[in-house]
Amino acid sequence: MDITTGGKELLPQLLPLWNALKQHHVQVAGVFSSVFAMGDWETRSEDLQRKAFDNKLKVDLVTGDNELMAFAVSTITEKGVGEIDSLYVKEQCRGQGIGKQLIQRALDWMKAEGAVSYTLRVVHGNDRAMSLYQSLGFFPIIHTLMIPQQTMIDSDRGH
Repeated sequence: MDITTGGKELLPQLLPLWNALKQHHVQVAGVFSSVFAMGDWETRSEDLQRKAFDNKLKVDLVTGDNELMAFAVSTITEKGVGEIDSLYVKEQCRGQGIGKQLIQRALDWMKAEGAVSYTLRVVHGNDRAMSLYQSLGFFPIIHTLMIPQQTMIDSDRGH
């Protein structure tokens, strides 16, 4: 297993695994699956680069047997908030500690870059990821609730 670390120049290499992450989110998101299905890589990549203050964007790529196995993208905002923005480990590679290693690398980088806090977001229903993050010291602070758009449309029509 090899880890390549870099910045925004590595983002294009994430596309195949980012698409797999998107499909995973579609599968676990329940009533919000359509929200995740609409996401596109170009918009996500631009958002990550825009968010990273002073180019504080870190990409870790994990490869094995010349195949991309996992990735993590982290950023630090202008206010010093470090975030693990995206993390994905191929299903057949899970349970080997790769995710934990990527999270620790991200936290070490954020600390070295002067981040004042560390955050991440988890799709509701992604219980395995939630368990991993909590085992590393992350805990929920706010639960955001939303009415799915189709439900809002139906209620507007009197259904």
